[in-house]
Amino acid sequence: VSDKRLKSNIQPISSPLDRLMLINGRRYVLTTTAKPYGEEVSTRTTEQYGVIAQEVEAVFPEMVSQKAVLNNAGDNTIYKTVNYDQLIPVLIEAVKELNLKVEDLEEQIKQLKQQQQQ
Repeated sequence: VSDKRLKSNIQPISSPLDRLMLINGRRYVLTTTAKPYGEEVSTRTTEQYGVIAQEVEAVFPEMVSQKAVLNNAGDNTIYKTVNYDQLIPVLIEAVKELNLKVEDLEEQIKQLKQQQQQ
């Protein structure tokens, strides 16, 4: 739900670019177990792109939760998970911050070129 009428205490995201710089995008092989209904437990490996929950947790602890995500296969281990949807607003603000820096640099270049032509 994104309707403003349901939200309160709306605040800007502080230092989005600095905070994102502490998180690394990764490519990895994820190994999980599953037990489809009526079948045996099987192991599945998939190549994925993502982030490491522990890195995200250090910067955005509210984006990380813990749960037994493989319990249908008999694994009750608690694993950390990331709410990737919550990263989107941070990415939006970081892009906007970068754009302001680019615009500032473009203006500086323009001024330097004008000075050289004089």
